[in-house]
Amino acid sequence: MLIKMRKIAAILVLFLSALSVAACSTREIESDPGIDQSTLLEYLENVQASALSQGAESSSLQVFQTLAANPNSVIYFAENGVMGPASTILSVSDLSYISSEVQGSMDDVESVRVFLVEASDESLGHRLALLVDFQVKGESERRVQVFDSENAGVSEDGRRDIEFFSGQNHAFFLRSYNVDDSGAFDPVIQVLLIDENSEQIGKLSVLVGFGG
Repeated sequence: MLIKMRKIAAILVLFLSALSVAACSTREIESDPGIDQSTLLEYLENVQASALSQGAESSSLQVFQTLAANPNSVIYFAENGVMGPASTILSVSDLSYISSEVQGSMDDVESVRVFLVEASDESLGHRLALLVDFQVKGESERRVQVFDSENAGVSEDGRRDIEFFSGQNHAFFLRSYNVDDSGAFDPVIQVLLIDENSEQIGKLSVLVGFGG
């Protein structure tokens, strides 16, 4: 897979208001993932091997692997460290939204890496897949959870909403306001995690795109 780093410095339009409030505020930020393309490839190889060994949901993992191997894929990436603490990279009110096997909050997470891949695939169509690789404090093994979409989502009113599943089960909606006029993601994005009741349950603070 040929991957090149996209533009790192980008203007993010960040909607910081609650979903029930129409007003919003914006700020300009820059984000550097702190890795190059070869390191990203190494991360991808390792995390997919971990997902297989842990028995991650097979259908979602297969979608992730297929999209990640597509030479035209865009992979959005974030990890704690250079890009911020784990609790801001992945901010969720309850870890069970990510993994039903884990109880607690992000205060219990030592490190996290997030991969969001998007591609138009010949066999799958235009889809996305999300992989969250994290380590809970006091545990020696990292945990991997994989989710996938059935399509490219819906773009309207300056935002994009995408429903994600874990296998056949609904997991959450991913929402981002960092889109262009066609609904395509910007080079750097922030995404919200939304439940079936349109309530925000979490946020991925900043994801930087590689490839495309």
